[in-house]
Amino acid sequence: MAHRTAAERREARHRKRNRPSGQGGHRREALTANGWEITALDAGPQPGPDVGVATLDEVMGAVGRLPGDLPWEEVAPRVLPQFERARPYRLGLPERVATMVPPGLPVSLSIDMGPAIVHVSASMLDGWSMSVADVTARALANLHDRAAKVRPADVLWDAIDGVRTGWLQTKLGIGATLVLAPQELVRILGPGPRLLVAPMRDLLITLPPDEADLAMWLYAEIASQDPNHLRPRLLDFDGQRLSVRAIGA
Repeated sequence: MAHRTAAERREARHRKRNRPSGQGGHRREALTANGWEITALDAGPQPGPDVGVATLDEVMGAVGRLPGDLPWEEVAPRVLPQFERARPYRLGLPERVATMVPPGLPVSLSIDMGPAIVHVSASMLDGWSMSVADVTARALANLHDRAAKVRPADVLWDAIDGVRTGWLQTKLGIGATLVLAPQELVRILGPGPRLLVAPMRDLLITLPPDEADLAMWLYAEIASQDPNHLRPRLLDFDGQRLSVRAIGA
């Protein structure tokens, strides 16, 4: 997503919205009421039948509800940490602001708009006169605020091959990053120890600590359905501390 000049916007209004992208699909462009131009490419992997994807109209509506210049006082409550997806982003997008958070996990910073996220860029930080540390602190505070709204009853418990597993979708966009709020994890999932895997942005799966093979099988099954699946990562949680487990260990 990027800003365009007034002349470019007028030209964009008269351009055909659907045209071949040259990449095996179609390129669709739309201009929101606040001046953002959204480009959607149909090329690339498509989601499976069990994965819901926001429509272009839904994304436009969400983005259009914010001021076009994204002032800090408007976006601050929406800033969240995000784990990176496995599939690379297309070339030409602004570089995402990334950092490390305890216990040594890499995250990018984003603005949650409901059906879509906008990655925080260096130019946004400059416009806000904020440091990476400042925005990260606010993102983690927002994460904890949202986590407090998640209930133990939101976890779906199910047995797979006789193994008790818990599946959590928060509908708040924080399922995966709940691992960054250990105290909330205990409240929601109960005391550890447990093994955690997060295949999608809003999905966290918990299993017994000795079920790494099952965890990776579940990850692979879900990742095959979601083009935006997260990078594979297994996390051990003992009820107090979180640690990264080497895959295959």
